[in-house]
Amino acid sequence: MAGSPPSRDAIASSSNRGFLLFIAFLLSRIRAYWRFRASIRELSHLSDRELDDIGISRYEIDTAV
Repeated sequence: MAGSPPSRDAIASSSNRGFLLFIAFLLSRIRAYWRFRASIRELSHLSDRELDDIGISRYEIDTAV
């Protein structure tokens, strides 16, 4: 005899867990993007001399972050 099929509660909780994991993933990506933009904003406020001191030029800011 095979096992019984999963109950509706088990399916719903599994579905909810997947949804919550997806939301958590999206939020982590959004936070990472905000950190990326904040870093670019901070580096953009530095002078060319200060950027040269840390070894990057103005056009390299996006790739350096």
